[in-house]
Amino acid sequence: GRLTTVMSQGVEIEVPDFLLTDKRTAHLFIKEPEVFVPLYKRVALTIASNVYFERFIGVIIVTNAIMLGVETEDKIRGVLPPWPEELEYGFLAVYVLEMILRILAYDRVLIWDG
Repeated sequence: GRLTTVMSQGVEIEVPDFLLTDKRTAHLFIKEPEVFVPLYKRVALTIASNVYFERFIGVIIVTNAIMLGVETEDKIRGVLPPWPEELEYGFLAVYVLEMILRILAYDRVLIWDG
């Protein structure tokens, strides 16, 4: 049979015509429409999907947990230094910025897919 050149995941491939006309396989070779993605979304996706960003957030979460333990122990002993509360504002700022970044990157998918 004849071969037709199609674009699949950004790569041109040659496909036999019968695969393009068969209802069971045609959907695999439909040309993907080019979608405009705003710059802010591309930047947010790049950062949010970066392994180093994930590691950074993980370190922040673990550090926050340790600091909560230290703060709780200090309260039990009756010693209340001012720095734990100020540090909590820093953690909160990081969490809020992370959430804004993920909302910009993933839109409603983040909200509806859990």
